[in-house]
Amino acid sequence: MVTESPQFNYGQVPEIPPGFNVQEVFVAGNRGTCGGVEMTLAAVSQIMEVVPQEIPIYATNTPINFPQAFERYGDRLKIAGGNISDVPDGSILIVSAHGAPPSLFDEAKSKNLHVIDVTCPIVTEEQKLVRNTAAKGIPIVYLGEENHPETIGIKGQVPKGAIKVFDPNEPIPEDEHIPDGAKLFVKTTNDPARNELRANELKERVGELDDTRILPCYALKNRYAAGKPLIEGVDLWMVVGDISSNNARGLRDIEVKGPAGEGKLIPRMLVGKPQDIDWEMFTPSVRKVGVTAAASAPEEFTQRILNEFRRLGVNVIELPQVLPEMPRTFRLPKEQLEALRQKYAD
Repeated sequence: MVTESPQFNYGQVPEIPPGFNVQEVFVAGNRGTCGGVEMTLAAVSQIMEVVPQEIPIYATNTPINFPQAFERYGDRLKIAGGNISDVPDGSILIVSAHGAPPSLFDEAKSKNLHVIDVTCPIVTEEQKLVRNTAAKGIPIVYLGEENHPETIGIKGQVPKGAIKVFDPNEPIPEDEHIPDGAKLFVKTTNDPARNELRANELKERVGELDDTRILPCYALKNRYAAGKPLIEGVDLWMVVGDISSNNARGLRDIEVKGPAGEGKLIPRMLVGKPQDIDWEMFTPSVRKVGVTAAASAPEEFTQRILNEFRRLGVNVIELPQVLPEMPRTFRLPKEQLEALRQKYAD
């Protein structure tokens, strides 16, 4: 079953972009924020409500990879870029959803920072499994960009040299030694197809590889499962997300095959807000548009994008879910938030 989204009357005749011929916009049923992102957004909102306006709030990194969600806070939210050495002693520090190594928490304690930890529970679970695996003496291979905050947090769980890190976007180097019997872990926001490709390369190099943790995040599985069949039938593919998001870039770059199995070219764009839409890409041949949203993109931003098409009189069709969402609900760091409330209580 498909349902047509409500039309909106803005009380004005919109200016139609030259060459615009879009008839329908199809929206993936599985899209947008996961439980970890929603928990982070709720925690940041509560922090901003509790803390007086004049007090700056620091974050290890952008709390989620969708900075547009925090523009409303202006200069109040200051991003440390993973290095908290310049964060003033006694400040409030949000640990982003990507997590952080134990050394950062130790440094925060030494600086008497009030820490609000919004690490995604799935990331926390992976960190624990990595520690336990290393403690058993099992070699660890990890797929994740070397300088990504989540990768840094994972590496910090084990002694230096106990984990081999490979970029999931690049082939495994031929000259790298892969220990037999290693366990494979992956960054939670990796493209599942790239995880599988790299895992197969690793398996060709070793006699035994444990890849049971190749897809730890439910949301990633559902977003790709809905995106792949949708992109096959549209003339332009649009992903609501930010360029900093691995998940958003992966959804944008979903491969499309032609009738003979060859790669099929299709216009694609990654947008965070209406101003990002490149209307020049909507040539007369673009009649059907597919839209999805990365796991870090709140629904309100997706609706802002869709409203631009509704404003032009285009039918916006919500597709059914390909897989049941059954989202995990993650608890807020209540004790840390309550301590913050007590600190600033009247």
